[in-house]
Amino acid sequence: MAIRLDTSRYERAHGRKPRQPRDYPVSPWAFQIDDDPRPVFIAAAYRDAVRQAKARARKRVIVLP
Repeated sequence: MAIRLDTSRYERAHGRKPRQPRDYPVSPWAFQIDDDPRPVFIAAAYRDAVRQAKARARKRVIVLP
């Protein structure tokens, strides 16, 4: 089963899809994984942070603003 990535909260807050800032190889990202109300913070490039979050999830990852 594929892990669903939800970026809607981030998009509402920032007006665009999440992406890695051009001048920064590493950025802090916050995710909500599955139904756990506590956010998970990962400092990495966006692509790597999403991979790490998906590795911890069973069904859903939400990118937080």
